[in-house]
Amino acid sequence: MLVLIYYPLVAQTTALKNVVYLEGLGNNGVYSFNYEKLVAEGLGFTNYIRIGFGVTRSLDWSYLSPSGSSNLQYNVPLMFVAENGLKKIKFEWGFGPAIAYGEPVRRTNIVSKINSNDYDFAVTGTLGIRYTFSKTPIFLKVAYTPIYDIGPKFLLWTWIGLGAGYAF
Repeated sequence: MLVLIYYPLVAQTTALKNVVYLEGLGNNGVYSFNYEKLVAEGLGFTNYIRIGFGVTRSLDWSYLSPSGSSNLQYNVPLMFVAENGLKKIKFEWGFGPAIAYGEPVRRTNIVSKINSNDYDFAVTGTLGIRYTFSKTPIFLKVAYTPIYDIGPKFLLWTWIGLGAGYAF
């Protein structure tokens, strides 16, 4: 009996160990590049650690800030992601911290204005679906990807992220 309960925890890995994908309107803002690494598999779930890198403009979509600089913001989330489902369709959910750096943060964040910092911390999540094409490691995904600013003001940005990637 103990062997039957323990078996799913040590079952041979069937998921691909690495995933790279491009995403629009996801955890990194307007567009991003993401990498996931398989960390555990068992009991029907596949667990990944995800890191992303995205670049976006300020929330007012202006091309130049008042100071005349580039007005770019760099975003880096680090997330724990779990997925399960059928072979072609999988549901995913996850959460983790994110850091934003750049002039738009300095102009819009009260904490940054007080401390003269160019960075901000947030909490982000994902709740979505991945569709993998038959006999290929290529997939498409759509996910609700909220970003909660944890500064002195509670700010919530809600995005519906669309992505395409490759697993290997």
